[in-house]
Amino acid sequence: MDPLHSDGIAAEGETSTSFNISFQDEVIPGTYPLVFKITYHDANMYQFSTVACRLVKTFDAPSSKIRGSIENLEITTEDSGTTSLKIWNDADEPLDLKIKFNSPNELKASLDQMNISIDPLEEKQIPIDVESFGALVGSSYVVFASIEYESDYHYTSFAEGKVGIVETNKNEGGLDSSNNAVWLIFVLVFLVTLFIGYQIWESGREK
Repeated sequence: MDPLHSDGIAAEGETSTSFNISFQDEVIPGTYPLVFKITYHDANMYQFSTVACRLVKTFDAPSSKIRGSIENLEITTEDSGTTSLKIWNDADEPLDLKIKFNSPNELKASLDQMNISIDPLEEKQIPIDVESFGALVGSSYVVFASIEYESDYHYTSFAEGKVGIVETNKNEGGLDSSNNAVWLIFVLVFLVTLFIGYQIWESGREK
């Protein structure tokens, strides 16, 4: 599908568009993932992006037996972090899963897509390393994983999480700003005490 464009959205406003979706005749009936990546910029022409996911059904198909979640994560613009994709199989049969991780342009992830097998009533955890790629401090980005498998139908479910970008608390020496402040106060108190003690000693010697 070709990119869709909008001339602009006012503050607290909205916009809409429409497009057609068609399935090939040989497609297995069921639910399929529809993933959007929305790219936009503010008044200063700084570009942002976000992702959104929806299910597309060929008909009223049964729900997926796979559940998933992504742990929320906080990282800085300099350091990466690791989140976890958790998957639960509620079915009484083993399933072969196709997983695809979806994130905005401002993040890099160690997982793009992978295929795994999961046993009946099994829980699996998949670590995912995430790092900033031009993300802004104070921003929060939604990430998704689409999880697909085929049995009698084609099934899809989504796992969702958030990645927040926080300020760096550590300086180059490895001490955070609060520790630096405590150390500075200690030094100042020591110097003042030393000065007062010296003045008392001088006064006693003059007498």
